[in-house]
Amino acid sequence: MELIGCRQFDLNLAKAVVEQMVAAFESLDPVALVSANTAAVPAAPGVYQLLHKRSLVYVGQAADTLQGRLERHRTTLSGRKGIAIEDMQYRALVVNRNWSTLATEQALLSHYGGSPTWNNSGFGSNDPGRIRDQTAEKPGHFNVQFPINIEYPADASALNASHAHVVLERLKETAPFIIRFDSAAMDALRRVELREVRGSSIAAVLTAIGRALGPDWQVSALPGRVLIYRESGQAYPNADVVWPKR
Repeated sequence: MELIGCRQFDLNLAKAVVEQMVAAFESLDPVALVSANTAAVPAAPGVYQLLHKRSLVYVGQAADTLQGRLERHRTTLSGRKGIAIEDMQYRALVVNRNWSTLATEQALLSHYGGSPTWNNSGFGSNDPGRIRDQTAEKPGHFNVQFPINIEYPADASALNASHAHVVLERLKETAPFIIRFDSAAMDALRRVELREVRGSSIAAVLTAIGRALGPDWQVSALPGRVLIYRESGQAYPNADVVWPKR
C-alpha cells in the first residue's frame, strides 16, 4: 500500500556507533606499546588498535581487560624477529559492559574495508595444539613473517632456579612465546639437577634442559612456539632443532 505523508525509517545504530568510534580513535595520538603505558589502561572491556610505525596493522577487542590484552601483545611482539617493539603503538577505547566488544570489533573491521594486515594472519592466536604441529603455515602467516626469537633474554626467575623442573616451569610462564611439553618432561626433570646454563638467552636455557633430559628428547623451535617431547629426529615444517644438536 502506498504511504501518504510518511515513510519508513530505520535507525542504523551500528553505523552511527562505528563512525563515532572511528572519530574517537582518530582523536587519540598513538602511544608506545610499553608497560609504563599499558599499566595505565583500565582493566575493563574495550576495543583497540595496534600500529606499526604509526600505520594501522591490527584491530582487536578485549571482553574483560584491555590492560591485560595490550600487555599480552607487548610481550608477544617483544620476542619476535623482524620487528622492534619500539616501532609499535596502540590506541584504545573503553566501552560500556552493555556493549558487545566482539560485535564492535567486527563492525570496525568492516569499516576498514576487511582486515588490517595482521587480522586473520594468525596474530594473537592461542596454541593450535599437537595436532597442528606438522602443518606448514602459509607465507603470509604472522609466525612466518615474524618468527619467535629464542635468543631473547631468559627471565631471571628461570636463570636463578637450580632444580630443572622449576626452570622449565618458570621459563614457560615468562617466555614471550609458547613453550609446550607433556607431563613426562616435567616428571623426568624432577629427578635431576640442571647443569650450568651457558648463557642468559632462552635458547641457552632450552639447551640446558635438553641436556638434562637426555638424547631421547628433542627441543624444537617452530616459527611460533617451542616443543619439548620425547622423540628423536622428528622433523617439523620450518623448525630448528635446539637439542640435540646434529
